[in-house]
Amino acid sequence: MKKPLLFPFVLVVACGVQPAPDPADAQETGTQDLAFAFPGYYRTDGATVTPVWGGAAQAVSFENSDPELDAEGFKRVFEAPADVILYGRTAPRGRFLVFGAWRALPGQAPGKGDGLYAASPLNINCLADPCPTLELTRLDASGQLGIESVNLTLAPFVEEAVLQARIHAGRTLLAGTEAKNLKFDASVVYIRLPERVSCPQIRPPPCGKKVATFYREDRCLYFDACVEEGPCPEWFVERTCAKGYRETRFSAAPNACEQLACEPDFFE
Repeated sequence: MKKPLLFPFVLVVACGVQPAPDPADAQETGTQDLAFAFPGYYRTDGATVTPVWGGAAQAVSFENSDPELDAEGFKRVFEAPADVILYGRTAPRGRFLVFGAWRALPGQAPGKGDGLYAASPLNINCLADPCPTLELTRLDASGQLGIESVNLTLAPFVEEAVLQARIHAGRTLLAGTEAKNLKFDASVVYIRLPERVSCPQIRPPPCGKKVATFYREDRCLYFDACVEEGPCPEWFVERTCAKGYRETRFSAAPNACEQLACEPDFFE
């Protein structure tokens, strides 16, 4: 009687790419405890952290492990901790290692039943519309959505193009609900910190009796043209930014009317 052939097998578990555990933690505990090994998303009040998927709050001391945040930027993360979501992990001796931080736009709050998602761009060649351009992954790892576009509800005079650019660059977390036709209704946009741009210095040419006008692109102001002043709507004068936003005013073509752009105070 022939013996059956036995083939060895290998079980492969895909866990994703995670920051390596701190060797000092292993020396402290004698083992690389899984509770300390794998990071996740947490809410904070500035003194404790609570997993977004639920659980008890833990009192911690925060340590900056995010290469994008300098010491000053790390301090600013906790200016409004209730609006912040952290990505990181707990560590021995009551520490919490911060690998990333996102802050909500001022004045926004999640609705009842809203999910929390991380947005990342999708490169798909579709044969028909609608076509997903974004992948939204729930922060509790319970599912994903393919989305064509995100509907935003913003404070007055906030530049939607800037926020959409950050969403499609994978630098946001979103609270909201799935809508029809591959749309997503976002109640809160969390911006990855620091939100920083480097703008060129403006040197408009002499305009004589005309007025120098400008335009905004990705938060920066650029010279547009020299134009003659013309009539402007009266309601332009009354515009202001909402609480938590700072203003930028500039003249714009074609009539050199004053324009207003509002952006969060925590933008750099």
